[in-house]
Amino acid sequence: MSASRSVAALAAFTEVAGCPTARAAFTQGIDLDRLLAGTGYDVAFGQSEFAFARGTRFEAIVKGDRGNGVCSYGPMLELLRDELGFDISQARTANLRALHPPPPPHLLATDKRHLAARAADTRRLVGEIARGVPGCVNFIDGAVLSATVGGQTAFYETDGLAFRLGGQLRIVEIKSFPKVDGQVDPAALASALDQGALYTLLVEHLLVDLGLEPSLVSRRLVLICPRNVALTPCLSERDVSARIRRIERLLESIPDSGSQPVAPFAGAARAAGRTAAARLAALEDICDQIGTCYGDACQSCGMLRLCRDRAHASGDVRTLGDRRARQLAGIPTLQRAVTLAGGSPPTAAEAGAGGALRAAAILRDQALTRTVPS
Repeated sequence: MSASRSVAALAAFTEVAGCPTARAAFTQGIDLDRLLAGTGYDVAFGQSEFAFARGTRFEAIVKGDRGNGVCSYGPMLELLRDELGFDISQARTANLRALHPPPPPHLLATDKRHLAARAADTRRLVGEIARGVPGCVNFIDGAVLSATVGGQTAFYETDGLAFRLGGQLRIVEIKSFPKVDGQVDPAALASALDQGALYTLLVEHLLVDLGLEPSLVSRRLVLICPRNVALTPCLSERDVSARIRRIERLLESIPDSGSQPVAPFAGAARAAGRTAAARLAALEDICDQIGTCYGDACQSCGMLRLCRDRAHASGDVRTLGDRRARQLAGIPTLQRAVTLAGGSPPTAAEAGAGGALRAAAILRDQALTRTVPS
């Protein structure tokens, strides 16, 4: 039931961090995408096989992967040269994925020695690059950063780290979503930028741990994605400073999992091997105790359907979406909104939204009763 401690998982958590149940689950390493598997509330997440294959193919093109784990990095280095002025004649690469291959699939969930080795090499290489050691590498493929979040230490993989660009480390993110006429899907872009911001923050922490200045890493993310519908790589830069500040505040606020006297998800974990009804009952009890926060951001959460039904049942105004909920500020339930529209006197907290509801109801009634001249 442990959640995957990856940068993608951290980035996804930032979207639902306002929910008390989601925060407790993340702190205790509970994967909400799997907690409701096999029940009527199960939500299918993850890339389709087509999208996964496209992503794998695009990354191979960018890195010049010949299919045997050996990469020339030609297309990527040419982009860095043409767009950012990276001197490819001085390129010295380190492929940590090839140097420390993963174990067989059946051991991947428990055997992390390859990640630990990559993290140790990343730490050493970043230190050499930042200190300007003669002859050191200046591009790291498959860098791994070790960090502790919420009292749990895990390994986080990056697409690439480049150096010698204006005297700073640069983070490279490779994504297969297309850039069509200069535009990309906003949701996909936001997710990529959050991941890039997390990578950057983790590298800053690594530099501080090495006794170096965090400003040695640039906060301008290098994003490589396909141009239009083909798989021709293109490069753009995005400043992720604001995202880093938001994510840093969020991660610092996550309580240590060991500091909680009672693990709220203990009952759900014990019920994991039981019937769907038992798991749902355990989870409903947790939600009742801790509370949930249903809203637009919940589209990425594994508890989406369960929390949506709970919100509907309670008349939560957030079931109308965050924009409408803001317009109904101060009104506790949809049922109360209906009575205010019908003329019920509002409280002080309800006065603004209640007055607007009543005015809208009067206009509606007038429109419905107006007779049309013959």
